[in-house]
Amino acid sequence: MENNSRISDVEAMTGGRIKRIKKYVEDETFYFTDEDGLSNENINEAENYFKLIITSYNYVKKEIDKA
Repeated sequence: MENNSRISDVEAMTGGRIKRIKKYVEDETFYFTDEDGLSNENINEAENYFKLIITSYNYVKKEIDKA
């Protein structure tokens, strides 16, 4: 039986863990990793890159939907 009071569950896949935190983050931007490790990434650059990708995707999708 699943214990819904736990956010992290060693048997849950990443998507299941993210779904469990939805009520805590609502529409906020949040970051996650499905790996253990350290990195020297510039989080602002990464965020700007992903925003660009999402904006590009939404534009292309809108253009395809018009066709």
